[in-house]
Amino acid sequence: MSKRLFLVSVTIVIFLTSLYLSPTASAELTAGVQLGYGATTYSEILGDKSLKATEWSDRLWVNLAKDDLLFTLLYQGAHSLKGQGVNRTVAQVGANYLFLNEAALQVYGGLGYQFLNARVENANVEDAQKSTFTGHGFVGQVVLAIPVSEQVRTTATITGNPWMKWSFNQGDVTDHNLKMAPSFVYQLDLTYDFSEDLGAHLGLLGGSFKVPEFTFSGKAKGATKASFTGISLGVTHRF
Repeated sequence: MSKRLFLVSVTIVIFLTSLYLSPTASAELTAGVQLGYGATTYSEILGDKSLKATEWSDRLWVNLAKDDLLFTLLYQGAHSLKGQGVNRTVAQVGANYLFLNEAALQVYGGLGYQFLNARVENANVEDAQKSTFTGHGFVGQVVLAIPVSEQVRTTATITGNPWMKWSFNQGDVTDHNLKMAPSFVYQLDLTYDFSEDLGAHLGLLGGSFKVPEFTFSGKAKGATKASFTGISLGVTHRF
C-alpha cells in the first residue's frame, strides 16, 4: 500500500512540477508546513471500550492553481502524547475545477485519492498488540476559497469517500478483504501574507472513519469508529 501511495504521489508531483515549469503556464504554486495539537477519539475500537488520546501533528501541503484548475497535495502525521500509542497518517492528492468564480467566493470541485493509516498499540486494546488499519480509495473533494482582503485568505476543504477500502494488520498477518466503509476529512485554513512570498497559516484539520466488524485469524473483531481534530500553525511560501 505504501508503495502504491508513493507512486501516485510521485506521479502527481512530477505532473505539477512540469506544469509549473512550463513556459506557457500561468500557474501559482503555494506550499506550507505546520505543527499542531489535537486529539483522536475512538468511540469504539475493535468492538471494545472507547479510547481517547491527545497528539501533536506535522502537516505539509502544496496547492497549484492554473487557470480554472486547482491541484492539491496534503500530508498529515499525528503522534500521540504520553505513550498512549495512537498514531495516524493521512495523505491525499486532488484535482479540482473552478465551478463558481465570484469576487467574494470561489468554489472548486473534483476528485482525488486518499490514503489513511491508523495505528493503535495501547494496553487497553488487544493486550497491547500493535493493530493497524489501512484505508485507501478515490475521494470527492470540494474547496471553498474566500478572499477577505489582499493579505488575508480563508479556505474550507471537504473530502469524503463512502466506500473506503480497508485492511487490518496485527503481528505478521494482514487481512485485505475487509468491507468498505466511509472516511471523511475537513480542513479550515486562514492565511495572512506578510510579504509577497511568505505568509502565516492557521489551520484546523479533522475527520472521521469507520471500519466494519470482521473476522481475523478465526476470531471475531468488532467495528471501529474514530474521529480526530487538531489545530495547527505554520508558514506558507509562494513560488
